[in-house]
Amino acid sequence: MKKHLAILLALKKHYLEGDTALPQDAEYGFWSLKKLIAINYLIPQFGRLARTGNFTHCYYLDVLAGSGLVKLENDTTIPGSAIVALAAPTTEPHFEKYFFIERDPSKSDLLKKRLKRVAETTDREYEVMAGDCNAVLPGILNAIYKSDQEHTCFLALFDPEGYSETVWSTVESLLAHGKGDLIFNFTEGIARNVEKARTDPSYLPSLQRYFGESDNDWLQCDGYDRLIDHFSYRLGHVNEIRRTTFRIDVRGEDNRPLYALLIATGSSGYANIVNDLKKRLDVIEVRDLKSTYDQLVGKSRSIDSYGGLL
Repeated sequence: MKKHLAILLALKKHYLEGDTALPQDAEYGFWSLKKLIAINYLIPQFGRLARTGNFTHCYYLDVLAGSGLVKLENDTTIPGSAIVALAAPTTEPHFEKYFFIERDPSKSDLLKKRLKRVAETTDREYEVMAGDCNAVLPGILNAIYKSDQEHTCFLALFDPEGYSETVWSTVESLLAHGKGDLIFNFTEGIARNVEKARTDPSYLPSLQRYFGESDNDWLQCDGYDRLIDHFSYRLGHVNEIRRTTFRIDVRGEDNRPLYALLIATGSSGYANIVNDLKKRLDVIEVRDLKSTYDQLVGKSRSIDSYGGLL
């Protein structure tokens, strides 16, 4: 954990020095560092597994990319998932191209400026596309699979804040197109809105698009955990391409569940890597993240490596 937080701080120094947080930038708590650690942990090992699977064309997709900067509490800022992904070290075959989709024009403009600083030192090909991911992603998939579908794979991040940004048909089209792995943020708010939908039909249309089930089986799932199990199963069974789905919980300071990172992979080798990540992140709490962060920035005199985690 300490190593990965140090990397995030180094990215901040190199690429966001003097970059003041703006109203368009997302504001989360220290718990959001778990997701950034996961991305920084998984990307460097993707190429090695792709090579063993005889894939020669790899792509990274972030369909709700944000502005490139995240505000934590007390005006603390940290690089967002897009910067972490573009700056992360990779192994051959390196990602041929990184695609970042952001529907908010002001955020996509900020992201373009911030990623440009990263690309100047990493020499990586990327594209920031403004628009609804559900409309933009199909065109990207058609382009990357056009010439050599058999040897093409992806690593994708879906990070919705709720249930209206993405629809199941978009997730399904990605997973059905070919081989690759998905990181999906399933928020606790889904469970609360499913509960409301049982008595208020106005919630049904958006939730039906999110789950993509005409029979509304999700309405029969009692509680957050059952809904996660249901959605995880569906991620693992798209178009006869079987994937193993792992769940990494992210909780707030009061231990209340906020969201679950669902990581679906069809590779047994990558499954071992994700399982190792899960074991490491599952024991880390928000207080651990805050304490280690404070140590790294010189706000705390105590030294605790948390058993060498990560």
